[in-house]
Amino acid sequence: EANQREAVVITPDHLLPDGDIGMRVGDHMTFTELLRLGLIASSNDAMTALASNASPDTVSIMNEKAKELGMKHTRFNNPTGLDINTEVSGAYGTARDVAKLADTFYRLYPQYFQLTRYPAVTVRHEDRVLMAPATDTPLLGVPGLMGAKTGYTDLAGGTLVAVVDLELGHPVIAVVLASSERGRFSDIKTLVNAARNTL
Repeated sequence: EANQREAVVITPDHLLPDGDIGMRVGDHMTFTELLRLGLIASSNDAMTALASNASPDTVSIMNEKAKELGMKHTRFNNPTGLDINTEVSGAYGTARDVAKLADTFYRLYPQYFQLTRYPAVTVRHEDRVLMAPATDTPLLGVPGLMGAKTGYTDLAGGTLVAVVDLELGHPVIAVVLASSERGRFSDIKTLVNAARNTL
């Protein structure tokens, strides 16, 4: 686990064309600040900075970890999952594989997964404040929500994984892939309600 106070210097390579969280070249951001921006506001700039600071082989490490977890149908092509071009996705996988990843991440790092329950993120940085709403805001009122992570690209469509405690001590993971940007939220709610009806 990285030193949470270690500074990551933001470079032009970290600032993706579709990133607009407000980071600037030369900013010194901590691991914790970048992780909060990445998990709560889905900042691809922040996650790119974290990945490049972690290792030059981050994508290879991600693919090795996927194999270790038994994610047989998963392949990462970059650290964010953003489309590489109009025909190649940044990542491929199945709902079962995403559920395995979410389960492992939640068990090992619940403090990070729980960040996704915040309605917004604010990072005070030098002479300015970086603020953004949470991307999973439509789920924040779901009873028992323990955490959720959104994703969207043109090729993948709307994706969403959520961990919900159906009743005390009975968490389930719901995964939606290839939905729409708005539809992923109602799809997850449908899955969670169906799971509740089986109790």
